Amino acid sequence: MVQITRRKALLTAGGGTALILGAGGLWAGTRTPAKALEPWRAAETGDWADPRLRVFAHAILAPSPMNMQPWRIRLDGDASATLYCDPESLLPASDPFDRQTTIGFGAFIELARIAAAQQGLRLESTLFPEGPALPNLDQRPIARLTFAADAGIVKDPLFAAISKRSTNRGKYDTDAQLTSTDLDALRGQAIEGTEIDATASRDRVSLLRAVCIDALVAEAATDAIWAQQISHTRIGRKEIEAQPDGIDIAGAGPEVAQSLGLLNRRMLEKRSSAAARAAINSGAEAAATAMAFAWVVTPANSREDQLAAGAAFVRLHLEAAARDIALHPISAPLQEVPQLASSRAALNDAIRRSDAGKIQMFVRMGKAPIAPHSPRWPLEVRLLQS
Repeated sequence: MVQITRRKALLTAGGGTALILGAGGLWAGTRTPAKALEPWRAAETGDWADPRLRVFAHAILAPSPMNMQPWRIRLDGDASATLYCDPESLLPASDPFDRQTTIGFGAFIELARIAAAQQGLRLESTLFPEGPALPNLDQRPIARLTFAADAGIVKDPLFAAISKRSTNRGKYDTDAQLTSTDLDALRGQAIEGTEIDATASRDRVSLLRAVCIDALVAEAATDAIWAQQISHTRIGRKEIEAQPDGIDIAGAGPEVAQSLGLLNRRMLEKRSSAAARAAINSGAEAAATAMAFAWVVTPANSREDQLAAGAAFVRLHLEAAARDIALHPISAPLQEVPQLASSRAALNDAIRRSDAGKIQMFVRMGKAPIAPHSPRWPLEVRLLQS
């Protein structure tokens, strides 16, 4: 559910690579956007008197397209909450019908359900209580959530993986294979109304790698999507901590590149620049190291289907995290824009969908070092006044 320019592109412009990669020492250690990562720690250590806030501290860690974190939460009375979409978080260029954003809300609700069960609470959700917003999300609520104590509720073992889950956009170990046991466990995270399938077959993986690369290149060539990506890019600790959403480029290397004039937003806007070419190439090179793929399918493409897909996807991702499997959602071949129509068709052909089901999520997987978490807005920023 992320874009190809995401995180730590290797810069090669102007012969500055050695200096950029060599940036280190105590200064380099200070470039981590610690403030923007605090919500991950707070979910584990925060002490909120209201159990709903303890639940939502975990739910805001859910994945969302381009990490826009579109959720807005209003606490109602003592045991309910209403979930809304922030219209400023929508991505019209790459998600013209807000399908991906709705999937993100499905992941949010599922993490809330898992976190509630951990506290002995049952979470009941009424989806789109004022009707689904079509063709785009609007001010109508996504869901009303009600909490009730339940001494007999079964805790979900995936809770422990919430703090481990991260998206790994880098290269994977092409000597490490996923086992049939791994794939079966991932398939088993489908929920009612969804199907998860996966493959590590060498021939199918090779074909799907090619589909990914072609789609990523086509996405990067689409002017509106590229402009949207660049406008949502945050470079360096200061920008990321000021606005901890969107595409983060963090670390000492990018900040040294900035100081040397090798990296800035204006350069990235020009796809012919070294920085932009490096970003595009790094996405394609990473896709070429995928060792397995998985996808989430729903019978149709209603808003309810999209929420269900989000729940299944985040469960898939949590299971992968629990098994130390690196995972990266690839949204390009699913985007409903004319420029990517051939990519959508190629993906359907490659995974041999012959029914009317809708592919909602598509991910590459493999083995790799644990990736850092993505920045998050703190919970209090996502709360609405009752």
